[in-house]
Amino acid sequence: MIDPDRIKTSKELSQQLRALFKEGRWSHRRLAEAAGLSPATVHAIVSGATELPRTGTLVAFVTACGQRKEPWVAARRRVADVTATNPTREQLRRQLDQLRVRAERAEAELEAVLRDRIELCPGGPPVSGGGRP
Repeated sequence: MIDPDRIKTSKELSQQLRALFKEGRWSHRRLAEAAGLSPATVHAIVSGATELPRTGTLVAFVTACGQRKEPWVAARRRVADVTATNPTREQLRRQLDQLRVRAERAEAELEAVLRDRIELCPGGPPVSGGGRP
């Protein structure tokens, strides 16, 4: 039974949106056209690849399915609150991957700055960071 008031997790949100899709006997293309979304976006929502659709995307999806937006927006808010305080293992992995990428970029930038500094002062004292140049 489709009931956005019962949704508490991203998995439940995905299941309910998939049920809306199936109940309406939509194709990805038809729903995308009705909602003003891309077929890829509709597919990502229906397949569960998108754990938490943006509010505007969710509203477009559910209103195209003939639903009132308010209960769905409230459900999304509940899911977002739970997700923020209790991230899933996959969300933590993604955050860790993002942090690794940022750290690698910062390290590369630091190495470039140090290389430039050494090139500018080839006969000067070694760059240690603690002393005066």
